[in-house]
Amino acid sequence: LRFPDLNDMPTDRQIYIGGKHWHIDGIEKGKHSAFTILIGVALSDQLYPFYGNLCVHPGSHYTLQSLVKEFAFSTMGLIDDDKDISIDSPLINHKSKPDLGEPVQILLHTGDV
Repeated sequence: LRFPDLNDMPTDRQIYIGGKHWHIDGIEKGKHSAFTILIGVALSDQLYPFYGNLCVHPGSHYTLQSLVKEFAFSTMGLIDDDKDISIDSPLINHKSKPDLGEPVQILLHTGDV
């Protein structure tokens, strides 16, 4: 997450945020959340790219569905809140993560859901 800064206008030389630079919350610690929808509320305007925008990869659920399913089944009974577990999964291992390409940065006004 990159917080917006009014003195830091976006430039053409921004940090690359696509490809394998994505994550699923908790997966890197060996935890899988069974949530089915995520809702966010913009606390500040994000009217330009690179202002802390939510990034999405449209259609990535088709690519990731089988990997998440395999991860969830392989970690059943192994989750312990007090320690991290080591699992070889493309969802964790950056080298074998699927490249999802360039994400779409969502432009929002304060209060948008």
